[in-house]
Amino acid sequence: MKDFILTTDSGMCPPYHDDIIVLQDQITDSLNHAYKDNEVNAKDIILDQEKIYKTSAPLLTDYVEEFSKILDSGKDVIHISLGSGISSSSVNNANMVANELNEEYENKVHVIDSQTGSVGGTMYFERSYQMIMNSNLSIDEKVKKLEELKKKVKSFFYVPDPTGFIRSGRDNSKNNHLSQKTLTLSSKLLKMIALKFRVDFDDDGKLYLNKIFRSNNKKGMLNMVKEIVNDNTIENYEKELCVIGNLFQKDVDMNEIKKYLDSFGYFDQIIYSNVGNVVAPYGCNDLCGLSLIKK
Repeated sequence: MKDFILTTDSGMCPPYHDDIIVLQDQITDSLNHAYKDNEVNAKDIILDQEKIYKTSAPLLTDYVEEFSKILDSGKDVIHISLGSGISSSSVNNANMVANELNEEYENKVHVIDSQTGSVGGTMYFERSYQMIMNSNLSIDEKVKKLEELKKKVKSFFYVPDPTGFIRSGRDNSKNNHLSQKTLTLSSKLLKMIALKFRVDFDDDGKLYLNKIFRSNNKKGMLNMVKEIVNDNTIENYEKELCVIGNLFQKDVDMNEIKKYLDSFGYFDQIIYSNVGNVVAPYGCNDLCGLSLIKK
């Protein structure tokens, strides 16, 4: 019998497991309507041109309720939080509740700042699940392994329309003047010159503009993936798992991406992740992601 329960935020886009608990992130619109992540639809948010949406961490009461329930059952909590580089409140709220409850209970809440999210979250959470759920390691040893794992998760995003990404304020590029300059171009002109963005998580879990490149809508994601995963680079990554994901598929063919990655016969498992609704306020049609684990 396991001595802990694994919990996480919905912004981590965790694969379904019936023995985990997912706390729902919050989404609000400019009319002050508030929703939980699982109460809205990414497509509806993208298509809604009348309202501006913002996101925030799960409610404090949700942390208290779920953590307390687990501790009352005599088990520890290992909570994998959405990365502080993109949601500081998620980590701060989880830690604040954990600190309070850890004073009260003999069992403990262990909060891990994943330093990632979206497809990176899918990768980190699933590998964490595989590594610790049936492990005989102590709780502290499991937490240590997960702290080490997060340093190896590498995630890359294809962003065909950068407007939402830049508006989110999450561009930590040293050369973010490039993205600001791009915003001065009209959307019509952007489409004519076919500029696409590659946005990555850095080692501190922050998003930054890695590259601006030209490509048509259908091939942009595939071209990015080929640049990252090819005969010369593939063995730089662990073979156990590869994650690809899409927010709302329009022109990009994700089956083509998977077929390309399958062609190497290298990865034991390729997971397709539905990028979560909390990305939609800052995303666009065909926003796609790739996540790998560096050796």
